[in-house]
Amino acid sequence: MAVLGDGHEWSDIMTGPTALLNNRTGRLIRRVAVVPRPSQGLPQANRAARPSTGPAAVPPTSSSAPTATANATGRPTRFAWTVTIPVIVVGMFLSGLNSNIVNSALPAMAKQLDASTVDIQWVKTSYYLALAVAVVGSGWLGDRIGLRRLYVISLGLLAVTAALCGTAQDLDSLLLFRMLQAIPGGIVPIVCISLVIRLTPPRRLGPAIGLYGAGAISAPALSPLFSGFFTEDLDWRLVFYASIPVALLGIIAAMIVLPADVPHLHRPFDLPGFVLASVGLPALILALAKGQEWHWDSYRILMLLAVAVDALAAFVLVELNSSAPLVNVRIFLQRPFVLALVLMQLLYTALVALVSYVPSFLQQDQRLTPAYTGTVMLGPALVWITAVLLSGWAYGRFGARRPALLGFTLITAGALLLSRLNVDLPRPQLILASCVLSAGIGIGMIPIMAATVAGLPASMIGTAMMVRTIVQRVTATFGLYLISAVTTANNAQLAADRSALYLTGAQTDPRILQMQQHNPQALVALWQTVTTRVSAQGYANAFLIVAAISVAGALIALIRTWDRAPQSAN
Repeated sequence: MAVLGDGHEWSDIMTGPTALLNNRTGRLIRRVAVVPRPSQGLPQANRAARPSTGPAAVPPTSSSAPTATANATGRPTRFAWTVTIPVIVVGMFLSGLNSNIVNSALPAMAKQLDASTVDIQWVKTSYYLALAVAVVGSGWLGDRIGLRRLYVISLGLLAVTAALCGTAQDLDSLLLFRMLQAIPGGIVPIVCISLVIRLTPPRRLGPAIGLYGAGAISAPALSPLFSGFFTEDLDWRLVFYASIPVALLGIIAAMIVLPADVPHLHRPFDLPGFVLASVGLPALILALAKGQEWHWDSYRILMLLAVAVDALAAFVLVELNSSAPLVNVRIFLQRPFVLALVLMQLLYTALVALVSYVPSFLQQDQRLTPAYTGTVMLGPALVWITAVLLSGWAYGRFGARRPALLGFTLITAGALLLSRLNVDLPRPQLILASCVLSAGIGIGMIPIMAATVAGLPASMIGTAMMVRTIVQRVTATFGLYLISAVTTANNAQLAADRSALYLTGAQTDPRILQMQQHNPQALVALWQTVTTRVSAQGYANAFLIVAAISVAGALIALIRTWDRAPQSAN
């Protein structure tokens, strides 16, 4: 059993008080709360070792604090981690929900707001552009305002901006409100993971991140079901309104459960770095998002890429020479972090392909309604959440490498099964293949996510979360559009090959001539059949690419240097 510098054992801190003034309420409080002893405090050596600034800095805890004590890491906490993590999950769930739930609602939005299919895509794109800017400043805000205070403010802003989005009367106002909504949406993930790491003892980090991940993953997993139900049976505006009461409950719970922020030194705001990042990241994301639509060799895309490269290169130089950088870019010298980050992005690309292509196939090629599509995706979503919960235990038992290898193996198997997609594919087979792929994502995600911070010093954890979020948005967008570009080119070739079967002139198929003479409408039906089959083949080819990406992930997972097992209390 580990012993702290002041003579207290881990179990003394984690199991609650030895005496309470109020014996009638003592039993109840012991079950969930950690109440300090008057003499309890951090050893001086630990206080001096912790950084005083930065997003991951943890201020010293006074022994006279009336409501907070120190957990196994010496971090201030008010309740046990089994109570604080579900409260933190509320914010992460809302952030993920706001990011993904609009996907199935876009057709209904376009119809009511009189927008084209191309223009309505800006509802997603504008959100990601503003989100990248918000993420960069989240670490400084957490240091300046305090994590709990920033978490509560962000939940309040999510509720307000959701109400604004629901009241939008045209596309322009909806785009503006979505960009405003992205500000708290980008801040919340950084604050949430920082709170999880700060309020969880090292020996419980695996299960805590598993519980946190299950709540975070449930948002994109359940988004098709919620979105389809709201848009088909009710009103698309409920997509936004439904998050308001959840945000309000999250605010109340956070005020009760999360420990109050402890004042500490503030670092200056890196304005030049923030401006450069605010120019470079949105330019890069916009170029990747619109490259296929605007053509990669067009002046608009080339200019955006040039601006992105120049601004981000200048950003790196500014951060390297700043006394208080927004992002410690030296984190890329940490080889385990870089390898874990690459694995995380490969895994996230498979995730984005699953939640994007399978619902699109069901609605476009198999002609299912959005609500029915959400019902079909419910099974993979439940498998996904269950696997995430199990992966927290697996990480605590085996470390990150073996669960990651198993995860990529299952993703490869599921992607190969989905590469058999066709219009006539029985739905149980599609659900089974999606469940296998979902299980692989769930098993691998939490261990890899934990490995990105397990080997880092405390002063770099906030930066690691920030970098991971930014890279995740950029590379996932790039990966999805790269797969889409390849499949689009392949679809064009498939359509040309199938059209060549219906030659004209002397070589015309007699059945085609008969349709032209007796039933011209049948030619339209024939064209629709060919188009649908080509589209289904395109989705199948996309999952072949996902399988290849997963094989690469499995090979990288075999490298030992990236794996960092969770710290032990012993």
